[in-house]
Amino acid sequence: MISFCRSTLFLFALPGAVVLAQTSVFTSPLPTGVHLDAVGDAVELGSMPLNVVPARSGGKAVVVLGAWREQGIQVVDLKTRQVTQTLLQDGAFYGAAFSPDGNSLYVSGGNTDMVFVYSWKNSTATLRNKLELAKAKTPDGAGTSYPAGLLVAPNSKFVYVAENVGNRLAVVDVVTGEIVQRFPTDRYPYGVILCGDDHVFVSAWGGTTISDFVFS
Repeated sequence: MISFCRSTLFLFALPGAVVLAQTSVFTSPLPTGVHLDAVGDAVELGSMPLNVVPARSGGKAVVVLGAWREQGIQVVDLKTRQVTQTLLQDGAFYGAAFSPDGNSLYVSGGNTDMVFVYSWKNSTATLRNKLELAKAKTPDGAGTSYPAGLLVAPNSKFVYVAENVGNRLAVVDVVTGEIVQRFPTDRYPYGVILCGDDHVFVSAWGGTTISDFVFS
């Protein structure tokens, strides 16, 4: 039996917060015969939502789409439960982060080896720039960096990017686009988080480690 699913974002209201949960709704029973019923409000999305980040201004969330059919971002209004924007990219893969002031949005470009930079104004994203991480491609045209998870430095001057097939963490100047530093990680780095103002942790799905980098 084949179960077909549609991409859906479920929103759960908790006291003082809105928690976003990414899941799928099955239109036919599981192999066990069980149906899964959604809890919360459902928002229909594009293909393969990989990540969701709330806007710092509140009221909206950005979803990263990473399917073969369509890649890019969608903006969701958390009050109306409607998609207000769909912006396609030549590639997208998991990573998305707002700058500390909330005026810029950075999205990983996956196979394009780029980070897409959007201006964020009036709860709307507008493409402003692209930061190139690698020029070289594999013989079959695949990326050699493949940016995944990312975050913006507290001073907003740099973006830290996990290069998923490059096995590195790249530090990119957001103004010049220059890669000012690169650090080796375990295989297939994926998630990037900030602890305090100076510790950056990077997970790696192809290894057994979490790398801890200290920036001053």
